[in-house]
Amino acid sequence: MEDPTENAYTKGSTMKFSNVLLNEGDGYDSTTGLFTAPVAGLYLFTAQLCVEKGQSVYIQITKNGTELQRSRVYQSGSNQCCNAEAVDVLSNGDIISLLANNNGVKIQKDKGIIFNTFCGFLLRETE
Repeated sequence: MEDPTENAYTKGSTMKFSNVLLNEGDGYDSTTGLFTAPVAGLYLFTAQLCVEKGQSVYIQITKNGTELQRSRVYQSGSNQCCNAEAVDVLSNGDIISLLANNNGVKIQKDKGIIFNTFCGFLLRETE
Protein backbone atom coordinates (compact mmCIF):
# COMPACT_ATOMS: atom_id res chain seq x y z
CA MET A 1 0.00 0.00 0.00
CA GLU A 2 1.19 3.49 -0.61
CA ASP A 3 0.33 7.04 0.45
CA PRO A 4 -1.99 7.32 3.40
CA THR A 5 -5.54 8.49 2.70
CA GLU A 6 -5.25 11.47 5.06
CA ASN A 7 -2.61 14.20 5.21
CA ALA A 8 -2.78 14.51 9.01
CA TYR A 9 -3.44 12.03 11.82
CA THR A 10 -4.14 12.19 15.53
CA LYS A 11 -2.61 10.09 18.31
CA GLY A 12 -3.74 6.47 18.25
CA SER A 13 -5.45 6.67 14.86
CA THR A 14 -5.05 3.86 12.36
CA MET A 15 -3.34 4.97 9.17
CA LYS A 16 -5.32 4.04 6.07
CA PHE A 17 -3.69 3.49 2.70
CA SER A 18 -6.16 3.76 -0.17
CA ASN A 19 -3.75 3.12 -3.05
CA VAL A 20 -3.36 -0.65 -2.74
CA LEU A 21 -0.80 -1.95 -5.22
CA LEU A 22 -1.10 -5.65 -4.40
CA ASN A 23 -3.39 -7.52 -2.00
CA GLU A 24 -2.95 -11.27 -2.50
CA GLY A 25 -5.30 -13.10 -0.13
CA ASP A 26 -7.31 -9.89 0.45
CA GLY A 27 -5.90 -9.43 3.95
CA TYR A 28 -5.76 -5.62 3.79
CA ASP A 29 -8.92 -3.49 4.08
CA SER A 30 -8.24 0.01 2.74
CA THR A 31 -11.41 1.41 4.35
CA THR A 32 -10.30 0.48 7.89
CA GLY A 33 -6.51 0.36 7.42
CA LEU A 34 -6.43 -3.08 9.05
CA PHE A 35 -4.64 -6.19 7.84
CA THR A 36 -6.36 -9.41 8.93
CA ALA A 37 -4.24 -12.55 8.55
CA PRO A 38 -6.00 -14.83 6.05
CA VAL A 39 -3.89 -17.82 7.12
CA ALA A 40 -1.71 -18.70 10.11
CA GLY A 41 1.95 -18.07 9.43
CA LEU A 42 5.15 -16.14 9.87
CA TYR A 43 4.70 -12.60 8.52
CA LEU A 44 6.92 -9.59 7.86
CA PHE A 45 5.47 -6.07 8.02
CA THR A 46 7.24 -2.89 6.96
CA ALA A 47 6.25 0.76 7.08
CA GLN A 48 7.81 4.01 5.91
CA LEU A 49 6.34 7.39 6.71
CA CYS A 50 7.76 10.70 5.54
CA VAL A 51 6.97 14.05 7.14
CA GLU A 52 7.41 17.66 6.16
CA LYS A 53 10.22 19.85 7.52
CA GLY A 54 9.85 20.64 11.23
CA GLN A 55 7.36 17.83 11.87
CA SER A 56 7.62 15.00 14.39
CA VAL A 57 6.14 11.56 13.86
CA TYR A 58 5.81 8.36 15.86
CA ILE A 59 4.47 5.26 14.15
CA GLN A 60 3.66 1.87 15.63
CA ILE A 61 3.03 -1.50 14.02
CA THR A 62 0.55 -3.30 16.28
CA LYS A 63 -0.82 -6.84 16.50
CA ASN A 64 -4.29 -7.13 18.04
CA GLY A 65 -3.66 -3.76 19.72
CA THR A 66 -0.25 -4.69 21.17
CA GLU A 67 2.83 -2.86 19.91
CA LEU A 68 5.30 -4.90 17.88
CA GLN A 69 7.57 -2.08 16.70
CA ARG A 70 7.81 1.70 16.75
CA SER A 71 9.82 4.34 14.97
CA ARG A 72 10.04 8.12 15.03
CA VAL A 73 11.42 11.29 13.52
CA TYR A 74 11.62 14.19 15.95
CA GLN A 75 11.31 17.76 14.65
CA SER A 76 13.38 17.18 11.58
CA GLY A 77 15.28 20.05 9.97
CA SER A 78 14.23 18.82 6.55
CA ASN A 79 11.75 16.39 5.03
CA GLN A 80 12.60 13.04 6.60
CA CYS A 81 11.31 9.48 6.79
CA CYS A 82 11.09 6.88 9.53
CA ASN A 83 10.88 3.14 9.00
CA ALA A 84 9.61 0.24 11.08
CA GLU A 85 9.76 -3.51 10.51
CA ALA A 86 8.19 -6.35 12.47
CA VAL A 87 8.29 -10.13 12.09
CA ASP A 88 5.75 -12.20 14.01
CA VAL A 89 3.75 -15.42 13.94
CA LEU A 90 0.08 -14.69 13.31
CA SER A 91 -2.96 -16.88 13.77
CA ASN A 92 -5.74 -16.80 11.21
CA GLY A 93 -7.73 -13.63 12.01
CA ASP A 94 -5.00 -11.72 13.90
CA ILE A 95 -5.09 -8.00 13.08
CA ILE A 96 -2.14 -5.80 12.19
CA SER A 97 -2.40 -2.01 12.05
CA LEU A 98 -0.12 0.97 11.58
CA LEU A 99 -0.85 3.68 14.14
CA ALA A 100 0.12 7.32 14.33
CA ASN A 101 1.26 7.82 17.92
CA ASN A 102 1.33 11.61 18.16
CA ASN A 103 -1.04 14.46 17.32
CA GLY A 104 -1.03 16.53 14.14
CA VAL A 105 1.24 14.34 12.03
CA LYS A 106 1.53 16.03 8.63
CA ILE A 107 2.47 13.54 5.94
CA GLN A 108 4.71 14.41 3.01
CA LYS A 109 2.95 13.69 -0.27
CA ASP A 110 3.91 14.32 -3.87
CA LYS A 111 2.10 12.94 -6.89
CA GLY A 112 4.21 10.44 -8.78
CA ILE A 113 6.62 9.74 -5.91
CA ILE A 114 6.01 7.00 -3.36
CA PHE A 115 7.14 8.30 0.04
CA ASN A 116 4.81 6.42 2.39
CA THR A 117 4.26 2.68 2.45
CA PHE A 118 2.79 -0.10 4.57
CA CYS A 119 3.51 -3.67 3.45
CA GLY A 120 2.86 -7.16 4.74
CA PHE A 121 4.31 -10.44 3.53
CA LEU A 122 3.55 -14.03 4.40
CA LEU A 123 6.97 -15.65 4.75
CA ARG A 124 5.65 -19.17 5.40
CA GLU A 125 2.44 -20.80 6.56
CA THR A 126 2.29 -22.49 9.96
CA GLU A 127 -0.16 -25.02 11.35
